[in-house]
Amino acid sequence: MAINKKIRDAVYQKYGGRCAYCGRAIAYKDMQVDHFRTLRVWNEADGAADDISNLMPACRMCNHYKRANSLEVFRRCIAEIPRKLRDNYIYKIGVAYGNVVENEKPIAFFFETEEAKASSGAAIMSSEDMAHYLMDFCHDHLAAGKGCQGCHFNRPSTKECGGACRLGVPSDWDF
Repeated sequence: MAINKKIRDAVYQKYGGRCAYCGRAIAYKDMQVDHFRTLRVWNEADGAADDISNLMPACRMCNHYKRANSLEVFRRCIAEIPRKLRDNYIYKIGVAYGNVVENEKPIAFFFETEEAKASSGAAIMSSEDMAHYLMDFCHDHLAAGKGCQGCHFNRPSTKECGGACRLGVPSDWDF
């Protein structure tokens, strides 16, 4: 399913124009939209796979290397790269001459470090910008007759959703 421009823009802004995995800056035109939880784990009929919460901005390199793997399989593949390279004589020469510096470390993806910062008080997006984004997102879904994706009450209000809208929309917002 094609991702519409509004969702694509929101995905791009999630991490300030950076790949969610390696953290490198990516141009909007070069961004690929990755399904965080792969498409094969979703029921295609419910459309939740294309929900903004499951979409990540990715550079071509990370998106192709991750493929349809889970995050933990992707992490393990990256962690195995040094071991795979050590058998190559070019790598060994690079290490011997100091052109290659071995620096194995646990793999932490950019979005994980950003979310850790955000939970400690540093915001990725200002609260006002996030409020405008959420209102636009919900208004568009309501206007299209879709309601809030995943909300069986067909409204993004926290009151109707048992007190916790999954997009974090405050209950006093008027729709």
